Amino acid sequence: MIDELSRLLAVNGYLPHGYCISWSPTLLWTFVASDILIFLSYFSMPVAIGYFAQRRKDFPYRWLLWLFAVFIMACGATHLMGAIVLWQPMYGLDALLKAITAFVSVLTAVALWPLIPHALKLPSPDQLRYANEALQTEIAVRKRAEEALRVANKAVEASLQKERMIMAAIVEGSSDSIYAKDLEGRYLMVNREFERLIGKSADQIIGSDDTTLLPPDQAKIIRDNDCRVIAESRINTYEQTLSTADGERTYLATKSPLQDGAGQVIGMFGISRDITERYRAAAELRQQAEALAQRNDELERFNRATVGRELEMISLKQQVNGLSRELGRAPPFALDFAGAPDAKGPT
Repeated sequence: MIDELSRLLAVNGYLPHGYCISWSPTLLWTFVASDILIFLSYFSMPVAIGYFAQRRKDFPYRWLLWLFAVFIMACGATHLMGAIVLWQPMYGLDALLKAITAFVSVLTAVALWPLIPHALKLPSPDQLRYANEALQTEIAVRKRAEEALRVANKAVEASLQKERMIMAAIVEGSSDSIYAKDLEGRYLMVNREFERLIGKSADQIIGSDDTTLLPPDQAKIIRDNDCRVIAESRINTYEQTLSTADGERTYLATKSPLQDGAGQVIGMFGISRDITERYRAAAELRQQAEALAQRNDELERFNRATVGRELEMISLKQQVNGLSRELGRAPPFALDFAGAPDAKGPT
C-alpha cells in the first residue's frame, strides 16, 4: 500500500500543467492568481466560521459549522494544488486532495439536507425583530401593570397598617382582658389589661399556659372551657373566678375559635370582662330580696295575728254595747265603722 501511495505521489513521467497551456503567460498567471486568491478566500472562511462556532456555543448546529469549515478548507487546498501543478506535476497529491474534498463534500451534503426543514423552522431576522418588539411591548405593559400593582399593594398595605394600628389601639386601650391561645393552650398574644391582672409582662406570658399563671383548679376549668370552644367551633360565654393581682375577681369570658386563612381552627381567642362589682351587687340584691321576703312573711303573720285580736275586741265591745242597752244605758263604744249591728247580750 505504501508503494502504491509512493507511485501516486511521484512526479516522474508526468509533465507540469504549464505545458498544456504552452506556458502562455496570460493563461498561466490568470490560473495562478485565481487559484491563489480562491485559496486565500477559502482559507479565511473556515477561520471566520470557527471563530463564530467558538463564540456562539448556543448555536444548535455547531458540528455542521465545523464540517463546513473542513469542506471549505479542502476546496481551498485543491485550488492551491491547481497553482502548484502548473510547474510541479504532483498530480497524485492533487488527486488525493480532490478525493478528500469529494468525501467531505458528500458528507456535508448528506448532513445538510435533513437539517433544512429544521433550519426553516428557525425564526428569521424579521421574525426575531417582530418578536423582540412584541416582547418589549409586553415588558412595557407588564412594567406598567407591576407598577400599578405596586401602587395598589402599597395602598392596601397602608390601609391594612392603619387598620392594624386602630385595632392595636382598641385592643391595648380596652379595659377588658383580650388574649389568644394556640391549640395546646399556649398564649399567642395578650393586651396590657391582661398583663396588669396577671402581674407579668407579655414576654413572660406568651408561650406559657394557664398552669404557670393560675392555681391548678382554676387553670383546669379554663382549659376545659377552651377545649369545648375549639371542639364545638362556636362562640361560648362563661363566668370565671380567677386569682389576679387585684385579688379574687369574677369575669364574664366570651371565647371564640381562632382560624387561619384556610378556615382551619388553630386556637382560640377571648375577651374577659370584670363583673366582680356587678356580681357582688347582684348578690347583695339577692340577700336584700331574701331579707325583704322574710320580713314580708313576718308582717303577714303579724297582720294575721293583729286582725284576729281586733275582731275579738270588736265582738267583745258589741257584747258590752248590747248589755248596756238591755240595762237602759247608752252603748259605751261607737262601732259604726265595723258595719255590723251590736251583738245582744245574754238574756
